[in-house]
Amino acid sequence: MAEQTSTALRGCGGYDAAVLGFDLPSTRSLRVAGIVALCALAALLVSLAAPSPAQAARVRCAGAFRVLHDDHVGRLELPRGSYRITILASGRPSCAQASALFTRFLESPGNRLPVPWLIEPQTASFLRGSAAGVGFRLKPVR
Repeated sequence: MAEQTSTALRGCGGYDAAVLGFDLPSTRSLRVAGIVALCALAALLVSLAAPSPAQAARVRCAGAFRVLHDDHVGRLELPRGSYRITILASGRPSCAQASALFTRFLESPGNRLPVPWLIEPQTASFLRGSAAGVGFRLKPVR
C-alpha cells in the first residue's frame, strides 16, 4: 500500500511522501473521518429541515367538528356550524382526544369547564391549566 501511495505521489511533482517527512492517513482513518463528516452533515440537515417549535406546535386536525345548535362553553359563544380543531404547542391532546374533550365541554352541566381546563374566548382556545401549550383551538369553517 505504501508503495502504491508513494508511486502516486511521485506522479504529482515527483516527491515521495517519505522524503517530505509525513505519513499519509490510512484507509481506515479516512473511512472513519468520512463517516463522521457524513453524520455531522446529516445532523445539520435534519436541524435545518425540522420546523421551529412554533411551527411544530400546531397540528390542524382533519375533518371538522359540527356544533348542532347555538351553544356556549363558559364565556365562549359557539354558533351552530362546523369548526376546525387545531392542537396547540405541545401536540397534546391528540386530535381524537380534543374532539372528545370538546364534546364533553359542550355537554357539561351549566356549560362549565372541568378543572383544570381554562378557556380564552378571544382565541377560542381551551388550555389545560398552567401546562404551557397543552390544549386546542377552534376556528369556524367557512
